[in-house]
Amino acid sequence: LPDPLPPGERESPPLASAPRAGPALEPEQRPPFAQRARGMLPLAVPWSLMCAAAAAALVKGIVEPGQLFVHLLTFFLAMPAGVVLHELGHWGLGSLVGAHTLLVTIGEGRLLWEGRWGQTILRWHEVPFSGANAPAFGEGHWPRLRMWLSTLGGPLANVLLAGASLWLGWYGVALANGLLAAVNLVPFRSSSQFASRAWNDGGQLMTIPFYSDAEVRLRRADSVAFLGGLERDYGNDVRAEHQFRRALAIAPQNRNARLDLGKRCLEKGELAEARALFEDLANEALTERMRTVVLALLSLVYLLQGGPLLEHAQARVEEALALDPRAPLAVGIWAAIQVRRGRAPEALAAFRVAFGELRGDSGVQHSWVRGALLCFQAEALASLGRPGQAQASLRAAEILCQSGTVCGPARAAIGGAPAWLGLDE
Repeated sequence: LPDPLPPGERESPPLASAPRAGPALEPEQRPPFAQRARGMLPLAVPWSLMCAAAAAALVKGIVEPGQLFVHLLTFFLAMPAGVVLHELGHWGLGSLVGAHTLLVTIGEGRLLWEGRWGQTILRWHEVPFSGANAPAFGEGHWPRLRMWLSTLGGPLANVLLAGASLWLGWYGVALANGLLAAVNLVPFRSSSQFASRAWNDGGQLMTIPFYSDAEVRLRRADSVAFLGGLERDYGNDVRAEHQFRRALAIAPQNRNARLDLGKRCLEKGELAEARALFEDLANEALTERMRTVVLALLSLVYLLQGGPLLEHAQARVEEALALDPRAPLAVGIWAAIQVRRGRAPEALAAFRVAFGELRGDSGVQHSWVRGALLCFQAEALASLGRPGQAQASLRAAEILCQSGTVCGPARAAIGGAPAWLGLDE
């Protein structure tokens, strides 16, 4: 990984030096804070152990009262360094067993810095008290052992540093790395930047040895689909589609690859393939968040195909809104359906809600969503006799079209704008 594209499909280099609009996660990939907080409840146990350790150190006389503040300050300064060491442990041991690390990210929140080391992307966020990495495993012998050792690398690095720091008397550093090791070795599920309700390192260390061959292929397909997502973020749409199709060739049941490929087909205007992919996904047991996205995208396909499918679009988008009433894409598609039904005032109010939910996140993944919604909003404004505002909406959509991320049918609607808006060429 990554393998080269066939001849004739090399219009853009792999993983360009900078993304077009800055990397950002889509709504279905970013769990809400409450969901992340519920998943991180097991952290209360290690933090309680930290407080008990500090109290015991005072009682036993291991640490002088005057030095306790220094050790606690060292602890909080050592936490980000311990997180970096943890991710380097995954990266280093994974490299020794043949894993290719696609992405290493430190922290959560706003992206502060992004760089590269070889083919690995490095990201630093504003709250550096957590981390994640995305390893990829190619074909080879002993796949479960290689995955297991790569997962072990992070906690092992923290355990080794904690032991060395304790022997040297650096109690703050020892406590920070011991806490990180405990958090990662106690099995629990949580939602991260990459996945929802996924096992932490401890859970993976317990489950990887029992992976079936199908689960090993699914894990490999996930890494290939993730690589496709990175290619998409950096503007390499052709390579992204190639990786999504590779992932499906490895594991046809991979849901992330089917969802991403369906989005790519929708952007290109290949509605028949997008519809088939989304309909298959809609008939499967999905998480609530993924089902909301799939139903909204399927309703958009029905809407763009038009005709008798408008009723199907209405039914699907209502299912999505029942799961998440404020999902931006679902609200926007509902508004677009109202435009088709001649209810422009209701549509404009819904568009305001949809764009309000998208405000503040200008990532490339949302560009085609904005472009499509701006086209439908322009149609609503034109039907209300407001050609100036309709033209402004279309110009904004045209900017997104030039970036190559708005779907083909929306681009066709923009191309025919003067005819149905009554504007001069």
